[in-house]
Amino acid sequence: MSAAAATATLALSIPAGNESPQTVDAAPAPIWFPQFYENYISTFVKRGNEPYRVPILAPVDLAKGMAGWREVVKESALKLHGYNRIQDPKTGRWLSIGVVRAANIKGVVPLALHLAKALPGAHVASYHSQLFTIHRAYIERRLDELLTRKPKEPGGDPNWRIWEDPEIRGHLDDGKAHDLLYIVVASPVEEIGRDHDFDYGVIEPTSSASIVQTCGRVGRHRLEPKTLPNVAILQYNRKAVLAAAGKNYGGLVFSKPGLETEAAPYGTTDLAKLLDWDGLGKIDASLRFGAHKLAQLDDESLRQSLAYPMRVLVGAKGCDNLWMAGRYYTDYALRDDKPKQDWTYNVAEDTFYQLQKAKGKPATYVEKGNKVTRVAGLPRGWLQPSLAELVDEARRYGVSLDSAFSFKLPAYDETKGWAYYAGWGMVT
Repeated sequence: MSAAAATATLALSIPAGNESPQTVDAAPAPIWFPQFYENYISTFVKRGNEPYRVPILAPVDLAKGMAGWREVVKESALKLHGYNRIQDPKTGRWLSIGVVRAANIKGVVPLALHLAKALPGAHVASYHSQLFTIHRAYIERRLDELLTRKPKEPGGDPNWRIWEDPEIRGHLDDGKAHDLLYIVVASPVEEIGRDHDFDYGVIEPTSSASIVQTCGRVGRHRLEPKTLPNVAILQYNRKAVLAAAGKNYGGLVFSKPGLETEAAPYGTTDLAKLLDWDGLGKIDASLRFGAHKLAQLDDESLRQSLAYPMRVLVGAKGCDNLWMAGRYYTDYALRDDKPKQDWTYNVAEDTFYQLQKAKGKPATYVEKGNKVTRVAGLPRGWLQPSLAELVDEARRYGVSLDSAFSFKLPAYDETKGWAYYAGWGMVT
């Protein structure tokens, strides 16, 4: 489609009785809808055949435990950086912005800290739901700015926002590094509702859908056919490594998140066996619906989990009217919402408060600073503004400090306590 046609508003042909079709124009270069639709479909079909996300399997030696697993993540990020880095037109230096998808927040923070220490020249951020609300909003705003990879005009540089960003421009111009690595270690919050375009992704797998969803954040806007890999899928996820070391996860490593259940166990934790690598030259939505064993096991688990509730919904014999019972919606909730606790950080007092609720009494914040261990000796990460900067951010948007520094934690046995990694987030 030409640039003029692309900017034109659709013209609709409206028959007026026996008269000739009338064209309703809203732009100087109208086009017929059928032609527009034909062009759109042909472009869509052509795109569907292109390898925009090319995967590799990242082998993991279970005998090396979590330390070895984190090293595989590091080496995978370095390899994919080399394949997918972009060059600054001003300085000639290279950079990449990659995402590492971790299954759980318990895995995000330790993994991000490992990368920050093992790659001292890299800029590493942790992104998850147990950050201060204002900090998470700051991260999302910055990533929205940097990872909108669309040119100013057709044929232009889609990375112009990166080159013009003051922070990154400063890193490029200081001349300290020939290659700059920006790595976002994210929980599944990155998979849903974020319109981000990363240069590459390293994926801790928990389901076929999790792989497809994360890949949707790689090359999302640019859609450039690839000959070299831009996605690495870990052979084993974190729970599989811990299970091999004697940690008990009930045999379920593709669960929470994931679809594996005791009634439908997957039988293996090895992604070398769960994906058909001989036929996996690219990743798109077909991975979720194709012949891969992981997708088939996900489907079987869903089938078993939904068998009874679907009988209720269709009013099968013996299930009449059960859909009207409140228990049905409790037992088969749309979301597995575990109880959450409301917390806030008091900037002036430099301590943490938990919101406690008692039946018949108003909710009150109770100081819980003594239950929070503050982890010292942390490296400074990327996208980690100071407390003063976060306070300024809250005031700029007219948000109270109690709300700005609030966050939620899963209901937890507080005798075990919580750990706070300044700038990286809270971990239970």
